[in-house]
Amino acid sequence: MDKPNLSDLECAREAARIGAAILQAGWKSQKVNISHKGTIDLVTEYDPASEAAIVAFLSRERPNDGILAEEGTSQGQTHRLWCIDPLDGT
Repeated sequence: MDKPNLSDLECAREAARIGAAILQAGWKSQKVNISHKGTIDLVTEYDPASEAAIVAFLSRERPNDGILAEEGTSQGQTHRLWCIDPLDGT
């Protein structure tokens, strides 16, 4: 197995930066579509977009790790599990 290019902490920080950039772009946007996942559970298009970008990054950087995310992504079952809950864009 190849050694990862980034340490675990660096990987987590970069994943956070990637997700944050999408949420910041949404925050600055003049058009935000808000939908309901539940009665009082709101979601914008930026929430799943942020999650998808984080998942894509982690899948490349740590392909053998598991991922569990708020908007529904679930993959892998290993000794390491990344739990992702991007800041709610609403």
